[in-house]
Amino acid sequence: MDDRKEWLEQRRKGLGASDEAAVLGLNPHRSPIEVWIDKVHPELAQPREDEDFLEFGTEVEAPIERRYVRDTGNKVYHPSPAIIIHPKYPEIICTPDGLCDSPERIVVEYKFERYSDNFGDQGTDEIPDHFLVQGAHQMACTDRNRVDFGVLHGAPPIRVYRAHRDLQLEAQLIDRLRAWWSDYVVKQLEPPIDSSTGWTQYLAKKYPRNVGEMLKVKAGDAIENSVRTYAIAKRALDECELVVDKHKNQLRAFIGDRDGILLAD
Repeated sequence: MDDRKEWLEQRRKGLGASDEAAVLGLNPHRSPIEVWIDKVHPELAQPREDEDFLEFGTEVEAPIERRYVRDTGNKVYHPSPAIIIHPKYPEIICTPDGLCDSPERIVVEYKFERYSDNFGDQGTDEIPDHFLVQGAHQMACTDRNRVDFGVLHGAPPIRVYRAHRDLQLEAQLIDRLRAWWSDYVVKQLEPPIDSSTGWTQYLAKKYPRNVGEMLKVKAGDAIENSVRTYAIAKRALDECELVVDKHKNQLRAFIGDRDGILLAD
């Protein structure tokens, strides 16, 4: 077994820091069902739409680390083994980008981000929630007091954000993660259905074709509400799309060959 395959197999034995935000519904790029598939049915996993971006983010970790070391003076090392298991809960794991044994005992994470709208001033913890959750998870696994995020927004310089350990938050997050692992991964039960692309892809893979028969539903059945709600929402959506298309065409006709409309105050 090659190192990469062995690493992936080990990661499936627990919930990592990047899994946590998805499980909690905080990750804008990944849903709970995608985590469940990765742990329970990896053969059903679909290529991620942002795969190229993730791969590039991994490739630029080394230059981000060099800038982080240069700018902070912190000496970073890579833990071995790469996967660290929580001292009390074996289903809670993490794979930090780096560790620093300074007096603050720091976990270091490197991020390449296309947009900076959700970030505050450098040196603060004003970062997206899914980063904060990831940091809390890693501090719990490594028993460290701070996480530094070295973030590259498109081009140098990198910006360093810092989050400190919150034991109360950490305990709440771990309780929720352990419950999710027990309820869905250990029992191999699908997590609740949501509107994510992950669920759409999973169902398409699970049921690739119809068998040519109708499923009868009686009045009062639990699924009846979903049938009626879907029909009402679909009709409203179709009507909204007609309104949007009509006014879009009206605006195009009014604008003609100009660049657009500037509304006066």
